[in-house]
Amino acid sequence: MQIKVESVIVCEDIRKEINNKEILIGVYSGNIVVASYPAMLKLAFWVELVPDSMDVHHLGLKIESPSVNPPIEVEFDLSVKEANTAATIAFGNLPIAIERDGELKVSFKEGDGDWSVIKQKKVLRGPVPSA
Repeated sequence: MQIKVESVIVCEDIRKEINNKEILIGVYSGNIVVASYPAMLKLAFWVELVPDSMDVHHLGLKIESPSVNPPIEVEFDLSVKEANTAATIAFGNLPIAIERDGELKVSFKEGDGDWSVIKQKKVLRGPVPSA
Protein backbone atom coordinates (compact mmCIF):
# COMPACT_ATOMS: atom_id res chain seq x y z
CA MET A 1 0.00 0.00 0.00
CA GLN A 2 1.27 3.39 -0.91
CA ILE A 3 -0.19 6.82 -1.37
CA LYS A 4 1.36 9.32 -3.77
CA VAL A 5 1.02 13.01 -2.92
CA GLU A 6 0.19 14.79 -6.19
CA SER A 7 -0.10 18.38 -4.97
CA VAL A 8 -0.30 20.60 -1.90
CA ILE A 9 -1.81 24.08 -1.90
CA VAL A 10 -1.56 26.57 0.96
CA CYS A 11 -4.36 29.14 1.05
CA GLU A 12 -6.54 31.22 3.36
CA ASP A 13 -9.76 29.22 3.11
CA ILE A 14 -11.36 26.21 1.42
CA ARG A 15 -15.07 25.93 0.76
CA LYS A 16 -17.14 23.14 -0.73
CA GLU A 17 -19.85 23.84 -3.31
CA ILE A 18 -23.13 21.93 -3.36
CA ASN A 19 -21.88 20.04 -6.44
CA ASN A 20 -18.88 18.79 -4.37
CA LYS A 21 -16.31 21.05 -6.06
CA GLU A 22 -13.83 22.76 -3.76
CA ILE A 23 -13.09 26.48 -3.86
CA LEU A 24 -9.60 27.55 -2.79
CA ILE A 25 -9.50 31.16 -1.59
CA GLY A 26 -6.40 33.31 -1.17
CA VAL A 27 -3.89 30.84 -2.61
CA TYR A 28 -0.26 31.55 -1.67
CA SER A 29 1.44 31.17 -5.04
CA GLY A 30 4.79 32.48 -3.83
CA ASN A 31 6.24 33.42 -0.48
CA ILE A 32 4.09 34.09 2.56
CA VAL A 33 4.71 37.74 3.45
CA VAL A 34 3.69 39.26 6.79
CA ALA A 35 3.88 42.92 7.82
CA SER A 36 5.49 42.29 11.22
CA TYR A 37 6.32 39.65 13.80
CA PRO A 38 4.79 37.99 15.65
CA ALA A 39 1.94 37.21 13.22
CA MET A 40 -0.97 34.83 13.53
CA LEU A 41 -2.33 33.49 10.26
CA LYS A 42 -5.40 31.35 9.63
CA LEU A 43 -4.32 28.95 6.90
CA ALA A 44 -5.88 26.09 5.00
CA PHE A 45 -4.14 23.16 3.35
CA TRP A 46 -5.49 21.27 0.33
CA VAL A 47 -3.77 17.97 -0.47
CA GLU A 48 -4.39 15.78 -3.51
CA LEU A 49 -3.53 12.10 -2.97
CA VAL A 50 -3.53 9.05 -5.24
CA PRO A 51 -3.80 5.75 -3.32
CA ASP A 52 -2.65 2.58 -5.08
CA SER A 53 -5.11 0.26 -3.33
CA MET A 54 -8.65 0.10 -2.00
CA ASP A 55 -8.41 0.04 1.76
CA VAL A 56 -8.57 2.26 4.81
CA HIS A 57 -5.28 4.18 5.00
CA HIS A 58 -4.14 5.75 8.28
CA LEU A 59 -2.42 9.04 7.39
CA GLY A 60 -0.83 12.01 9.09
CA LEU A 61 -0.21 15.64 8.16
CA LYS A 62 2.18 17.90 10.09
CA ILE A 63 2.58 21.68 9.78
CA GLU A 64 5.71 23.38 11.14
CA SER A 65 6.12 27.15 11.20
CA PRO A 66 9.01 29.45 12.09
CA SER A 67 8.03 29.80 15.74
CA VAL A 68 8.69 28.24 19.14
CA ASN A 69 5.28 26.54 19.02
CA PRO A 70 5.20 22.77 18.50
CA PRO A 71 4.07 21.55 15.08
CA ILE A 72 0.40 20.93 14.38
CA GLU A 73 -0.17 17.23 13.73
CA VAL A 74 -3.39 15.77 12.35
CA GLU A 75 -4.00 12.04 11.96
CA PHE A 76 -6.94 10.65 10.00
CA ASP A 77 -8.22 7.64 8.09
CA LEU A 78 -8.86 7.76 4.35
CA SER A 79 -11.28 5.11 3.11
CA VAL A 80 -10.44 4.39 -0.54
CA LYS A 81 -13.19 2.99 -2.74
CA GLU A 82 -11.31 3.21 -6.06
CA ALA A 83 -7.55 2.68 -6.41
CA ASN A 84 -5.38 4.96 -8.56
CA THR A 85 -7.98 7.72 -8.47
CA ALA A 86 -7.22 11.12 -6.95
CA ALA A 87 -8.72 11.97 -3.58
CA THR A 88 -8.44 15.29 -1.79
CA ILE A 89 -8.24 16.23 1.85
CA ALA A 90 -8.68 19.75 3.13
CA PHE A 91 -7.81 21.22 6.50
CA GLY A 92 -8.87 24.78 7.11
CA ASN A 93 -8.93 27.56 9.63
CA LEU A 94 -5.72 26.40 11.35
CA PRO A 95 -4.09 29.11 13.47
CA ILE A 96 -0.41 29.28 12.50
CA ALA A 97 1.99 31.39 14.59
CA ILE A 98 4.82 33.08 12.69
CA GLU A 99 7.59 34.62 14.80
CA ARG A 100 10.52 35.06 12.39
CA ASP A 101 11.68 34.59 8.83
CA GLY A 102 11.92 30.93 7.90
CA GLU A 103 9.97 28.17 6.23
CA LEU A 104 6.50 26.78 6.63
CA LYS A 105 6.80 23.01 6.14
CA VAL A 106 4.04 20.52 5.45
CA SER A 107 4.94 16.87 6.05
CA PHE A 108 3.03 13.66 5.35
CA LYS A 109 3.19 10.10 6.64
CA GLU A 110 1.35 6.88 6.01
CA GLY A 111 0.69 4.54 8.94
CA ASP A 112 3.68 4.30 11.27
CA GLY A 113 6.06 5.46 8.53
CA ASP A 114 8.45 8.38 8.68
CA TRP A 115 7.44 11.97 8.05
CA SER A 116 8.43 13.33 4.65
CA VAL A 117 8.25 17.01 3.68
CA ILE A 118 5.77 17.49 0.83
CA LYS A 119 5.62 21.31 0.70
CA GLN A 120 7.82 24.21 1.82
CA LYS A 121 6.98 27.90 1.65
CA LYS A 122 9.28 30.76 2.58
CA VAL A 123 7.92 33.11 5.24
CA LEU A 124 9.24 36.68 5.13
CA ARG A 125 8.58 40.03 6.72
CA GLY A 126 7.94 42.78 4.21
CA PRO A 127 5.36 45.04 2.62
CA VAL A 128 2.06 43.22 2.22
CA PRO A 129 0.40 44.06 -1.11
CA SER A 130 -3.13 45.41 -0.87
CA ALA A 131 -5.90 45.16 -3.43
